[in-house]
Amino acid sequence: MGEGPVGGTRAPGAPGAGDGAPDPGPEDLPGFWRTATRPRMLGLLALALALAVVFAELGSWQLGRARSGSEAPEERGVVPLAQVLEPQEPLSGEAVAGPVEVEGTWADEPVQLVTGRTADGGEGRGAWVLAALEVDGTGAYLPVVRGWVPDPDAASLPAEEGPATLVGELALSQDPRGTADLPPGRLAAASSADLLNVWDGAVYAAHLVPVADDQAAGLDVVPPPARDTGVNAQNISYAFQWWVFAAFAVAMWLRVVHDVRRREAERCEDEREEARARRDGPGPPVDADAPAPTDAADAAGPPTARPTQEVTR
Repeated sequence: MGEGPVGGTRAPGAPGAGDGAPDPGPEDLPGFWRTATRPRMLGLLALALALAVVFAELGSWQLGRARSGSEAPEERGVVPLAQVLEPQEPLSGEAVAGPVEVEGTWADEPVQLVTGRTADGGEGRGAWVLAALEVDGTGAYLPVVRGWVPDPDAASLPAEEGPATLVGELALSQDPRGTADLPPGRLAAASSADLLNVWDGAVYAAHLVPVADDQAAGLDVVPPPARDTGVNAQNISYAFQWWVFAAFAVAMWLRVVHDVRRREAERCEDEREEARARRDGPGPPVDADAPAPTDAADAAGPPTARPTQEVTR
């Protein structure tokens, strides 16, 4: 009498073999927040947040510089030139916060035409007329815009001489363009550096745009320079870049958490495939050329011959 397997165990390949534990599945994976709150992930999060705070503060600092660097001081009344600007010193915010009064004498230096300028200082046809005022007590020349002419070639330049008291607005000296390629008496910019090559003496690092009544008769009036009250675009750009870095630090931490969960999912899928292979086991070989059974008799196969028993007499 035959006996089944000892202990009721299943033969290899039988259903349920090797499946003492359920297959690992997606439900076995920890959620995003469980992964994110592991000690290693929390340490990386602390580092990412620290970097984000530093980058955000640097961005705020750049924004503050953009605002403070371009805000003009509170407007003031007329003050003497010597109170806000000395010869060959850079122009300060206080110097452009309001009008100044200057006393001096028109110098015996050639009047210059700043060509390629509209009356308001933009690029175009026409020219500013610049004359040298020797400021009392300094011996330095202050470039003074006497007015604007529409046609530099036909301009009748005023003869400036004697003492003068002027009230006007200061403007920053423009970048030098050089005078080598220009005829005498012509400039490409109202530049103190270029004027040093044509006037014999020290020159203020700014030019004066007098009020309309103090500009020369017969010339078009040049309006006072506009005061820049906007923010510095370069500092704004730097601030934006620092804020992008702050967001990138946090985004990198999120990416790390996502990658950890993805690798664990791939490992879980591999374990499921291995468990399924162990459970199912290798199947019997299949003859691909054998015809499929057509009925129950064919499916049962050929009859088995019964052995013949001999009778002993």
